[in-house]
Amino acid sequence: MALKYPKTFYFGKLTKGCLECLEGKKLVLFISGVCKRKCFYCPLTETRMGIDAVWANEKKLSKPDAVSEAVEEARLCSARGAGITGGDPLLRLGRTIKYIKALKKAFGKKFHIHIYLPTENTTQKKLESLAKARVDEVRFHPLFLIKNTEKEIEKIMLAVSLKKKYKWKVGIEVPVIPKTEKALIRFIEKAKKLLDFVNLNELELSVLNAPVLMKRGMTWKKGSAAVKSSEQTAALVNHLKNLTCLII
Repeated sequence: MALKYPKTFYFGKLTKGCLECLEGKKLVLFISGVCKRKCFYCPLTETRMGIDAVWANEKKLSKPDAVSEAVEEARLCSARGAGITGGDPLLRLGRTIKYIKALKKAFGKKFHIHIYLPTENTTQKKLESLAKARVDEVRFHPLFLIKNTEKEIEKIMLAVSLKKKYKWKVGIEVPVIPKTEKALIRFIEKAKKLLDFVNLNELELSVLNAPVLMKRGMTWKKGSAAVKSSEQTAALVNHLKNLTCLII
């Protein structure tokens, strides 16, 4: 089903986090550029990758614990929620929770917060800390290209085990990499009974990942930072209509 937003398609009922993002109603809170994973396709720029700084939308905060500045930015853009990303927010868990609590306190329980997490540092204890702080959605970025994905599934199951108690949504969000669609579909087929949603994004070129992607035979679409053919590859998962699936 086509949305009113250009080049965006979905199946099923979109989560609140997805709807607010598409409508431009979310603060993007970049909690840190620190991450132990070295994904060859990582789209972070040289001003963020590996740098331990916090950004609220396009504003770099004066210091990592400048919570009031993030709250003010949310007010200025009339945000109804926030998406917390990185880097790996779990490597700065205390900081992440501090921001979550401050935003919930400033705007109320209905202020919707979703968070993007790599899987490496995911534990039951860390997830429960996020849940108690009232995160509303967890969006995992699993290592779907590796041969043995059982540990990735186990990490997702930890978050799913907390759903009944904390009422949050659990899903995955990954870029679509040309020529890897079979691996992606295999992973989704294994995990789909656990997931509330699947979000697929066009792979994007940045200053840092472009040389690597180009060596792998990828190029960009004219007038765009998106990798050529990534959008078409994403369309191959259209058969998974029993899932809530968002393709951007």
